[in-house]
Amino acid sequence: MFCSTYTDENIEKERGVVLEEIHMYDDDGDSLSSDLLSKIYFGEECSLSRPILGTAKTVKKLKRKDILDFRKKWYRPENIILSFVGDVEEDVFLSYVEKYFSARIPKEKTPFSPYVPDEGKVFSTYAFLKKPYEQASVTMRMPSFGYVGENYYAPFLLANMLGGGMSSRLFQKVREEMGLVYEVYASNVMRKGGGNFDIFFATSPKNARKAVDAIGEIAAEVLKNGFTETELTKTRNQYETSMVLSDESAFDRMRAIGKELLLKGVVTPTKSQIEKMLSVTLDEIKATAKAVLGGGNVSIAYVGKSPEEDLLKAYLSYLGR
Repeated sequence: MFCSTYTDENIEKERGVVLEEIHMYDDDGDSLSSDLLSKIYFGEECSLSRPILGTAKTVKKLKRKDILDFRKKWYRPENIILSFVGDVEEDVFLSYVEKYFSARIPKEKTPFSPYVPDEGKVFSTYAFLKKPYEQASVTMRMPSFGYVGENYYAPFLLANMLGGGMSSRLFQKVREEMGLVYEVYASNVMRKGGGNFDIFFATSPKNARKAVDAIGEIAAEVLKNGFTETELTKTRNQYETSMVLSDESAFDRMRAIGKELLLKGVVTPTKSQIEKMLSVTLDEIKATAKAVLGGGNVSIAYVGKSPEEDLLKAYLSYLGR
């Protein structure tokens, strides 16, 4: 944290490691699909469209000064959260903070401006990257809700019921009943300024259109009739179990506290979180599905052998668009 020298030798060594990671992801259809989707969904001008690892071009030109300037700009008290969980008294912990952090972090004279990524303009686009893979990786994305707001748990419960496990609609219909995919799931991501709802599936290129048709039918059914009380109860139980188990892990709790402080500025006790999650109703889930699945722009990214059809156009037809 404080004594790193950032020698040219070590920077070159780490540069090689990162470049190898980038090359590794270039052979992974799932990762390529996700990166391609972010690029077309957010637009190239938005920082959220860029791969987390960077590109081979940007990593190769990174200089020692760039690293030090970045550190000076962001590694400062106004932008650091220390989260601790364990059998340590608060005053003892704070004394450690004073001893090891307060005295050693340089006080910058320039005012600090927190970074909030620009959500940009969300696009509705279809793109494919031709790769000689036997399997095709397809990711679908649509706008969801931001981290700060009342509608926090509904999108996650929706993702779980739609494609969060072996009992979900997508898994049961598209994988088990129809045998069109070997992997399918839905996920919800929240940021401070917005969020996105993703559906991913991996299949053979010849079944890509059939899988999209099946997903479109399920989405249309959910928008029309919603979910059952049994599905919601099962999902609530799964969610509550995962929250309780995470609370038993000091590492998971520490990370959750840090994330909440960064994004919301407050820490919500696990009991309160569970109560709020359990209070979500079927009507709220249906309204969330309408806003997420039926409301905004949709983008689809395909990686694999050339698809036969425009998968976005096929999916939107099931939503009446």
